[in-house]
Amino acid sequence: AVQSILDNVNKSPRAFKALERIGASYHQSIDAPGVSKNNFSAIHVVLAWLVQRGFGIVPGSTNFDHITENSPEAITQFPKLIPRHSVDVETAISSLLRGVDLEEEESDNLGKDFNEGVVATFFNAMAQ
Repeated sequence: AVQSILDNVNKSPRAFKALERIGASYHQSIDAPGVSKNNFSAIHVVLAWLVQRGFGIVPGSTNFDHITENSPEAITQFPKLIPRHSVDVETAISSLLRGVDLEEEESDNLGKDFNEGVVATFFNAMAQ
């Protein structure tokens, strides 16, 4: 899944920027070897989102630096996504996987912290 996202960065640059913006909003110093002390990367955001939704991660990289940077130790240090950001990550990932970029207005709002409002996600319980 992560490689599919990286393959479509050029087709969906606004969606990728939104993931980077979300990673930057969770800026903190993390204490894991090989991990940047500044911002979480877009890939950290995707991996953290998957783990926080209950998915397991199987490393596909053979690059030692990537394995270290995306280690379970590093990913578990990513704070729990707020509901608004979780929805935004899902939107950005969907755009990247489809290779279709977000509209400018839509992408401008992804990853922003809003002090007011409610985020609601609706599911059709009747769909089978």
